[in-house]
Amino acid sequence: MEYQSYKKQHEEYLSNNTGSSFIQVYLLLLLAPASVFFHRSLANQIQHSSQWIRFLFDFTVITFPLLICFCFPMLTLWIISFLVLFPFAINSFLKRRGETTKQKSVWGLESLQGKRKSFVDEYRGSMLVSTFIAILLVDFTIFPKYLAKTETYGTSLMDVGVGSFLFASSLTSKQTLAVNSRLKTIQKTLSSTSPLLIVGFIRLLGVKATDYQEHVSEYGVHWNFFFTLASVSILFSLLQIVKHEINIVLGIFMLIAYQFSLSKFGLSSYLQNNDRSNLLNQNKEGIFSLFGYTALFLFGREIGRAIFSNKERDLANWKWMSVKMGLGSCITLLLGLLSHYYIEQTSRRMVNMAYVLTTLSMNLLLLSCLLLISICTPSTGEQPPF
Repeated sequence: MEYQSYKKQHEEYLSNNTGSSFIQVYLLLLLAPASVFFHRSLANQIQHSSQWIRFLFDFTVITFPLLICFCFPMLTLWIISFLVLFPFAINSFLKRRGETTKQKSVWGLESLQGKRKSFVDEYRGSMLVSTFIAILLVDFTIFPKYLAKTETYGTSLMDVGVGSFLFASSLTSKQTLAVNSRLKTIQKTLSSTSPLLIVGFIRLLGVKATDYQEHVSEYGVHWNFFFTLASVSILFSLLQIVKHEINIVLGIFMLIAYQFSLSKFGLSSYLQNNDRSNLLNQNKEGIFSLFGYTALFLFGREIGRAIFSNKERDLANWKWMSVKMGLGSCITLLLGLLSHYYIEQTSRRMVNMAYVLTTLSMNLLLLSCLLLISICTPSTGEQPPF
């Protein structure tokens, strides 16, 4: 009886959440590049220290700011300011004393020319760390409710995190990096997604068996995010009957058609009603949101292709790529805001146009900032802390 009361209170606490503002979510996301900048700027000073000192430094710089700001978002701007300004003060002080480390730098252009790109590692690593922290904190009252997933409309940190996780996976997916025949791609996709489907069923059985609290309006009665990840990957492989050069066009067309169905054909009302009379209705949020997620995956896939292209680039080309991603972030943000205010409010539950565009904008901004930091603050060959 006590558990049922706790379960009900927990579900009610996270119900009817409308999220926070776009500005607050942007600030929280900018913690990652600020932490990476701090780490890159000062990592040289402790590179000869013991492994435990370096681990403590990595944890304090990368993980601790996220943990503090997720619990106390009002401190975010102050912590970002500290992470950006403090390295300048330290390096200036050490330079005056003649104590700066004089070693040949091997990051920067060299790290961008290999198969692995340091800024992509940092982007995906910060995404995983943020995801782990948010998932663990959301069950505690110290985690602000407005950062948790919204009920229907609104923007929150965890809302953006869902789309960002899928976008991050699209950047480095085997489908992005490999060049295979259509049939081979589909076969490999079915093989690679089977673990996701297995984990999805395990989670479904575990939640039902333990009577763990859940929000049906999030994905549906049986659906979960593991099924979404697997389904998007399979849908993407099936769409590869067309040339990859038009994936952006295909993504735009899919997003517009899906939003038109939401706004003009009553799909939005259908997804919001409480009818759970059959299997489709029981899982309608998870199934229909695949259109929005697949469009986001298509965009991410082409961005990944551009980043991991075999084309040789000099420093000027990488700087231009950073600028282009920054401009892309501004354009998609503008389109997302127009969609939010004049078509339909941002909804992670339906993964509508405003959600896809604003999520794409935020991730392009992160990539742009991290690429610029990678260019401007080379290190001495030590691997990133992710």
